[in-house]
Amino acid sequence: MIAISAFGAINSNLMQSPRVAYALGHDGVFFQKLGHVHATYRTPTIAICTQATMASLMVVGARISKYYVAALKTRDLFDILTDYVIFSASVFLVLSVIGVIVLRFKHPEWHRPYRTLGYPVTPLLFVGFYVWFLPTAYQLESFAAHVALILIALGLPAYFIYAAIRKSSGTA
Repeated sequence: MIAISAFGAINSNLMQSPRVAYALGHDGVFFQKLGHVHATYRTPTIAICTQATMASLMVVGARISKYYVAALKTRDLFDILTDYVIFSASVFLVLSVIGVIVLRFKHPEWHRPYRTLGYPVTPLLFVGFYVWFLPTAYQLESFAAHVALILIALGLPAYFIYAAIRKSSGTA
């Protein structure tokens, strides 16, 4: 059952993650090349290749860290990678839910195509859980949490470089 669940999660990430990068590129919020769609297959090829490159670098980095970090020497590579991904994904999940709550209060006039059962209690319970979960995960797997936070922080220079390029070209 665990293997089926893991394969399902991997499959959804393989399908979903490149499409987030595609949407950012397509909407002009990030590098527009990420919004490229293959003419024949209608897939976001550059976004998929970017995601595959990042995933490959994570695998290589995790493999190397097994040799240099004492706490990881006995850990399975898959466990190390899932710890990185779970922590970083959790940060973005809670930020997304907080963003929805904030936008619903700031812009009550906006169209709401999706409804949440028990709103606002349900998302507040979700945020409350992650207020407990993230510090606990940080304590239990501090190396993985540090790596996840570093990976998140590495996105900031890419964003600021993009913003500077966009501003200098006058498309801001």
